[in-house]
Amino acid sequence: MVEGSDGNFHISHRASTNGDLRFCEGNMDDNFTCKAIDIAGSVGLGTSLVEGSDGNFHISHSDSTNNDLRFCEGNMDDNFTCKAVDIDKAGQDTSMVEGSDGNFHISHWDATNDTLRYCYGNQDDNFTCQVYHVIGAASTPLAYFSIIEKSNGVMAIAHTYVDADGSVFDLGFNVLDSTAPTTGWDGNHNTWQNTDANVTLSCVEADTNCLTMFRLDTDATSTVSYGSWTTYDQNIFFGDDGNWAIDFNSTDYASNVEDTNTFYILVDSTTPATPTITTPTAPHTPDINLTYTATDATSGIKKYWSTGEKVPNVNITLTNGKQ
Repeated sequence: MVEGSDGNFHISHRASTNGDLRFCEGNMDDNFTCKAIDIAGSVGLGTSLVEGSDGNFHISHSDSTNNDLRFCEGNMDDNFTCKAVDIDKAGQDTSMVEGSDGNFHISHWDATNDTLRYCYGNQDDNFTCQVYHVIGAASTPLAYFSIIEKSNGVMAIAHTYVDADGSVFDLGFNVLDSTAPTTGWDGNHNTWQNTDANVTLSCVEADTNCLTMFRLDTDATSTVSYGSWTTYDQNIFFGDDGNWAIDFNSTDYASNVEDTNTFYILVDSTTPATPTITTPTAPHTPDINLTYTATDATSGIKKYWSTGEKVPNVNITLTNGKQ
């Protein structure tokens, strides 16, 4: 029931005698006027009634004969028009709100598949419907839904649910959100460092909580060999030298999944091997050629430093680096 802008009260209900959806309006001082507005089958179950900004009344309800969610709009003076908006999806225990986008948003229970569903649209256009899942919940949405629009235009749904073994009934709350979260990164990456690395990940999500996952490279070389995906719950420590890849992303409670990010943790805390110096055999010609060769097993040789007494006609050749 809603109180209309006309000062009357407006009621939608199901006639148990013939299964019609009926609409009544009036007040305590005057008689109520009632009429059947949808006779498509056994309809009018779990109704939700909204007075729209267009001055019409809009009703969501279930057609148990055809297992559909139906939507009707009209008023007492004119005929209501009705249509199925979610086919073969039960539509029990509906809740509806008119959104700031001009659409009507409906939550309902698909009893056939034990899922919470969400639809939006209007009488002139087709409705779009989808299953709405809760990430990681070993539970089934049940009934008694209530949908509202938050101040930021996002829809939120409250509903009851039961856990997997049917032993606990509780209240669930979900936010309808189509934007994937992002994952913040605190730590060095893609640049060599000579100390241990400690990485912090943080999920950035405006409307719901979220779950961050990662997987680590198990090969210290430039070859990447990933382990299994793991839930992030504390800092990730890299103590061994190597070129370590890490994949990570976040998923919010509306099932929006962030694209996977790949960073590289480059740790080399071991000094290079002592360079070897190759000198020519005496006696020397006027030109003396010295060759320096050094190796580093992890990050490679970046630069050589050479010192010594300046001697004319001495040529120094460096390998694996630059002077």
